[in-house]
Amino acid sequence: MMELKFRELETARFRLRELRMEDAEAMFGYFSDPEVLKFYDLDLFTSVEQAKELIQRHLDALAQGRKIRWAIVPKEPTDGGSERMIGTIGFHTWDQEDFKCEVGCEIARAYWSQGVISEVIQPVLAYGFHHMELNRVEAQFNPLNTGSRRVLEKAGFQREGVLRDYAYLNGKFLDVEVYSLLKREFEAAQA
Repeated sequence: MMELKFRELETARFRLRELRMEDAEAMFGYFSDPEVLKFYDLDLFTSVEQAKELIQRHLDALAQGRKIRWAIVPKEPTDGGSERMIGTIGFHTWDQEDFKCEVGCEIARAYWSQGVISEVIQPVLAYGFHHMELNRVEAQFNPLNTGSRRVLEKAGFQREGVLRDYAYLNGKFLDVEVYSLLKREFEAAQA
């Protein structure tokens, strides 16, 4: 079984670092925004304590080698200071036997439509394919989440289909779209 080692990543505009308890205030800020959670199977946060608990779960899962999550931090100072996290991105549902996992992310609404996820997903995918030895990365999302669809297509993901009535959110069953990217496709796009 491969050991999951955290490594900081970087892009032109962002640093991807390990989550910290000091990120709880920023995380609470976006997880208490109904627009950010519109497509998530998660209740609105009502306290910073909920964000601290989620950060601890992410850190515990990393220590157990089950998933990895990066804090997205702008290199240029933000309103809350230069280390203020604006979202997270990472891998979960890691299946080492089949060399696959899922990618997921969220960012504060103030940073939507600025190419943040399109930029930070590239080094995250490279980490997954080269350091976690993944062959396949997939993403599942609500078909109404057009922002996720655009980011995934731009990153080279292919639509595989729809899982009908796959999720239960806000009292109703919802379809989920599945997109995937294979290592050979990622490497061909990098060449």
